[in-house]
Amino acid sequence: MTHKVLIDYNARGWADEKSTKIQNDYEIILRVGEPPNPPMGSSDEVIATFCEENNCDLLTNDKKAYAEMLKNKRVKAVQISKYEWDETGKQQVYLIKIL
Repeated sequence: MTHKVLIDYNARGWADEKSTKIQNDYEIILRVGEPPNPPMGSSDEVIATFCEENNCDLLTNDKKAYAEMLKNKRVKAVQISKYEWDETGKQQVYLIKIL
């Protein structure tokens, strides 16, 4: 596992609640919408480029993010797994790794 993770903007509330768990899994936590990270509203393709260039995983509740990420020519494969259930938002949080 890489030591960095990017929190997608749509998962920020969940990430705030679960910061201890995330900190146990990752040394560095980055967030979409906080410079110099991708700005809020960035496409999944832009987020994929950022993750690939910065060697970081992505935590998101966007179950279709991988499809857009794979449109990026630099991304050859991704691994998707269930990370945790967001009880407040009643949705799955996914861990996406660029391989």
